[in-house]
Amino acid sequence: MEKFKVLLKDKIKTIIWAFKMAWKIDKNMLLLWFSLSTVLSALSAIALTYNKKIIAFISLFLSTGTGSISDVIPSIITFGIILTVIGLSPRINGDLLYMMMYDSYYLGMEEILMDFMQKIDVKTLLNKEIKDEYNAIISRGVLSQIL
Repeated sequence: MEKFKVLLKDKIKTIIWAFKMAWKIDKNMLLLWFSLSTVLSALSAIALTYNKKIIAFISLFLSTGTGSISDVIPSIITFGIILTVIGLSPRINGDLLYMMMYDSYYLGMEEILMDFMQKIDVKTLLNKEIKDEYNAIISRGVLSQIL
């Protein structure tokens, strides 16, 4: 149990560090991602309310025969638009937003790495152990991009 707590604490620290780094690199992209994710998540609940309204109107019409189709047309059109946006949301999240964030944060992390590397003495960078570890980390990063 103690090992799990330490692991969880380390993961939370990593998540906090990642969000701080993302905020430092590009605040606007992080806000765009958060806003789009929130809106796209809420669309399902909104669609259900329109669906409920349409079904209630149709049930009332069938049971009483009152009302006209023109009363429910705006709700049906809005419902259709919401369903279309929900259908497009995987493309928005998975393709467009992902590539925008990738371009922004990948380049930002490269700049941070270059700035950090410039602060290290050249003799330290030529040390075999440090060079091997650096190459291993870079290789894993490149390999993760390929996979």
